[in-house]
Amino acid sequence: MDYKTCPEFNQFLRYLLIKSAPVLLSNKPGVLLRLTNCGMVAGGRKYDLFCRHRRKIPGLLGLECAVLRNNGRESLCLFFDRRKVVDRLEQHETGNFFRALGYCPSTAGTIFRELLRRCRMQDSFPHEIGILLGYPLKDVAGFMRDASSCSVVPCGLWRICGDVAESRAEMDKFRMAEELMHHTLKPHQALDAVLTAVERLKRAV
Repeated sequence: MDYKTCPEFNQFLRYLLIKSAPVLLSNKPGVLLRLTNCGMVAGGRKYDLFCRHRRKIPGLLGLECAVLRNNGRESLCLFFDRRKVVDRLEQHETGNFFRALGYCPSTAGTIFRELLRRCRMQDSFPHEIGILLGYPLKDVAGFMRDASSCSVVPCGLWRICGDVAESRAEMDKFRMAEELMHHTLKPHQALDAVLTAVERLKRAV
């Protein structure tokens, strides 16, 4: 069956678009997704579907994809907008932050490649990955300095260090992007209609 008429793939792409909506519609550089096969989760077989259609998916999403982990049962994938990644990493304070962590930030691309390398090589992800996920620098740096000083807010997406309002505003933006994408994509839409709706939404925001 052609992927364009495959209901499972259509559902999977819809999932990816909703989860990637903060990258597509707001200032979030990237999103980290665990794609696994689990019969207990609606729309399972994500790992198989991703592996089968891996070459097509980034183009359909309009994002790049870096596979950070793959153990044959699940993949941890970073879907990202390279322009937003570069914009974030080129900020002066962000460069100083990475320099203090032992990166050699001659360019944003150098930092990015080294961060991906560390994500792939270390047993646990380096906490600075939060920068690529749109977390405020103050929260990433504060958590790494002293996690006990950070606040856990109700329904928070990460721990907050310092000004709560600033971080909650970012969380709200990311949630609103997902909700907007969710309400835009109608169940059982044909693939072409899904992609047209996404492009229309991106131009509107």
